[in-house]
Amino acid sequence: MKQILILCDYMSIIFNKTKLDMNYLLKPVTYGPVVKGTQDSTHIRLWSRVKVKRELKAKKSVCVISRLKVLGDANYMFADFRYMVAPRRHKYITMFDYQQLLCNTTYEYQIGYLLIDTKTFSGDYFDTAENVIDNFDWTHASYGTFKTGNIEHTSFIFGSCRKWIKIFGSEICGMGSSADQVYNAIRCHSIDFFLSVGDQIYLDPICKNFLQTKSFKDMVKRYDKVRNYDNIKHLMANTCTYEICDDHDHLVNDSNYALRKKYKNIYKNSIRAYFYYQSINGPFAYSKQYHEPLYYNFEKEYAAFFVMDTRDERDERSVLSKKIISKKQMCCFEEWLVSNESSDKILFLVSPTPVLSQVSQDSWYGYPKQQAKLLRMIAQCKNKNIFILTGDVHCCRVGIYQMFVNNDLQQREVLCDRLFIEIASSGLASTSHSYGKECKTHKIHNESTTDLLFDIENYNNDNDFPYEIDNIPNGGIKLVTYYAKESVPKRNDKISKGVFTKITIKDNKETMTVEFFNQNNNLLDNCIFNLSV
Repeated sequence: MKQILILCDYMSIIFNKTKLDMNYLLKPVTYGPVVKGTQDSTHIRLWSRVKVKRELKAKKSVCVISRLKVLGDANYMFADFRYMVAPRRHKYITMFDYQQLLCNTTYEYQIGYLLIDTKTFSGDYFDTAENVIDNFDWTHASYGTFKTGNIEHTSFIFGSCRKWIKIFGSEICGMGSSADQVYNAIRCHSIDFFLSVGDQIYLDPICKNFLQTKSFKDMVKRYDKVRNYDNIKHLMANTCTYEICDDHDHLVNDSNYALRKKYKNIYKNSIRAYFYYQSINGPFAYSKQYHEPLYYNFEKEYAAFFVMDTRDERDERSVLSKKIISKKQMCCFEEWLVSNESSDKILFLVSPTPVLSQVSQDSWYGYPKQQAKLLRMIAQCKNKNIFILTGDVHCCRVGIYQMFVNNDLQQREVLCDRLFIEIASSGLASTSHSYGKECKTHKIHNESTTDLLFDIENYNNDNDFPYEIDNIPNGGIKLVTYYAKESVPKRNDKISKGVFTKITIKDNKETMTVEFFNQNNNLLDNCIFNLSV
């Protein structure tokens, strides 16, 4: 009853009751809508932005209204209406909460806006809110459908690195509307959600000092441009979406503490833009003085996810104790592991930056003590089904690694019997792809030795994923490749061949299928993990 009175009060401000006999035409939102995922699989947020002409800003306010129902139901219920005067200070972005939705259910929604005369923000109460609602004309409102978690299986697509280049008004290298094709391929799949693992908006498409997007206004234009291509717009309006930033969304290539300080103003603008468009809590979680952490976790029916922020908390001022994530984030991850170690859920650590496979100062390798601590946490966890999802490396690939305690490969003293599995998915749209060769360590066992039937030196040649990753001299650990899929696109694919990864957990959590697709939705490769072992 209280909610109805509040809505009646609010609507009475907007409309004059002498006009109840006319329809109020709702206009479609300018950007979006986007179905944003939250920590709960039966809770979503509906994001939208309205662009208002300059001459109307002083005289008009923007009221955004949405409604939701189960697909196939005859009528929308009053309890599922939401409304908000879009805050001008947040670029007219709104986020509507829909909680306690039915599981394994498809919903449809509509969302639109009205311009309100600022001077008429007064009036009498309406007897019932339905008197107002019945007079809305939804014909031209934006709309979409989405489904909540599936109790029979968990299926999702993840990817990263959607490059966008524009020079002198022209989109080049296939990095404009043509790169939207990969999202059309993603739309063809029935999935529970889409997970973006960084670099969706390239603020520095070529290099730090050329075509760098610097102002908040230009960053908003960049987001609006890329998000408004047909296929990505349709995908995000009809699929639950989760996002996290990497370096090109965050600031510049290989962004870290030093670069945050060097480009202080650009950083402030980029992190504000991130909260406006990518954060699960939207612009309301950001202020000039404070913004909440970027990392978060969420659960689905068969799986639990910890999405790390490996950019905003980097601190390399102390060479001996460099940090890729804060102590607080590391503690939160440890608590998440402990809380899930007796769970029957499949666990996914999502890191925009590679944890295992890269010998690079920009990856976890460049922060050896924290890399070792992270992997030891995973090794000690009783839940044996833990997978690392990452992006950044411009290819799709599965790599499996063992951890060693000493620097002598011949002794092969394994630190633990745990195998660490990293699945990379990158190059949604990019101008180049990393190289990678298939590595199968067929072993011959006899009384005295274990030999490898492949040439390590040849494997390492022109391969961005080395056989050995030795961080012991820096106070870290050593990882040795146990098995690796050949990366896709293939090594001779120099030009963009947009790729993404689909993961499906099914058969009562007995198996997990990993499939790699290109922008034409052709299956490139796949592998199956037995989860019951």
